[in-house]
Amino acid sequence: MNSYLKPPLSLDEQLALLAERGLLIDDDARARHYLANISYFRLSAYTRPFYIPDQDEHHFIDGTRFEQVLARKRLYFLLVIIESLLTRVSPDSAWSSRLVTLLAKYPHISLAHMGMPRNWQQDPFWQ
Repeated sequence: MNSYLKPPLSLDEQLALLAERGLLIDDDARARHYLANISYFRLSAYTRPFYIPDQDEHHFIDGTRFEQVLARKRLYFLLVIIESLLTRVSPDSAWSSRLVTLLAKYPHISLAHMGMPRNWQQDPFWQ
């Protein structure tokens, strides 16, 4: 069995890591809010297009701002927030499974353009 060796980072440590890698963060409170609600892991899928290409280390292209990452494809972020709120307000809500079913009915709609990560519907979050 593989063990995960990286220790978890606090929100402030996550912000510091993003800044160390070159991401410009104008509003720490806003960035902390998004990290707390979306998670560093989910956000990282949206930061990849802003990395300097062909490098082993993940460093951002000069001038990349946190707001650019958020603005890239916001629908998925909003869906994550809605699902998180609904789970708290109505734990028995079937909204997430209805969303998965609805989007599956329309395969011609580009989920990538909505900001949906590949195989998003298989993430336990949406189960």
